[in-house]
Amino acid sequence: MSEELLRIHAEYQRSLRAKHARLLALWDALRTGRGDDGTVVQLRTLLHHLSGSAGAYGYEVLGENAARLERTLADWIRDGSGRRCEAAALCRRCIGDYEETERALAAAIDAAGR
Repeated sequence: MSEELLRIHAEYQRSLRAKHARLLALWDALRTGRGDDGTVVQLRTLLHHLSGSAGAYGYEVLGENAARLERTLADWIRDGSGRRCEAAALCRRCIGDYEETERALAAAIDAAGR
């Protein structure tokens, strides 16, 4: 791998901690009822970026998990506010996908630290 690619990869690995902290904060806001539609949109955007980039940096499981959770949130956003459940109920519905994504992100951070 070229020096430039190694630098870019290391930069991405360093960004994972901030992404993880953001994921935890957004999810917690939704789970506790402090979040709103905007919080769901922010979380979907974060997951979209993770799902698009993780595989390119060797974190395929993270990318797949983020994509699955992103699709659920995108469907929720498309449903419109009159027909969808509240954000806290959305969290309960997709807790398994969230936990898998969070674990994959934590594992990527751990692998990057080695």
